Amino acid sequence: MIASIAMRFLGIDIGTSFLKSGLLDLDRLCVGEVHRAPFPLSNDPSVIVAAVGGLIAESPGVDGIVFCGQMHGLMLASRRGEPLADYIPWSDLRAEECFGEMLSRLTPRERGELGSELRPSLPVSFLYWMTRHGGLPEGAIPCSLADFVVASLCRAAPVAEPT
Repeated sequence: MIASIAMRFLGIDIGTSFLKSGLLDLDRLCVGEVHRAPFPLSNDPSVIVAAVGGLIAESPGVDGIVFCGQMHGLMLASRRGEPLADYIPWSDLRAEECFGEMLSRLTPRERGELGSELRPSLPVSFLYWMTRHGGLPEGAIPCSLADFVVASLCRAAPVAEPT
């Protein structure tokens, strides 16, 4: 018989309306006590990371943390997980001005490879806009907000599984 080791994991969802955390009960496959906090009314990365840190502090003694979050916003980070710009939420529409130009540079095949769902509110549109306006910092690592928060908390470069 294999002995069961009870481990406590905290699940954190970094949404743009609310930040949520819950203790994951792996034996019963359910979520225990849930905490919710409004998403900070700031695009300052340090404020966002501090708010997530507050959720973590509410659940001491966990063995691990699992993160998820929406992927439509954009963060630019250094190789040490430091912010190189403010968070750009999906609701930022400044990329609309050059979106048509960006699309015209893609072949139908490239559009298909990108999922044929390009919109001005997606990170690739923000990156194109920043490149056109000289606002993309040297060495910046583009990432989702959740990937940035994890990197920042770990003081490491953000990474994401490409699929």
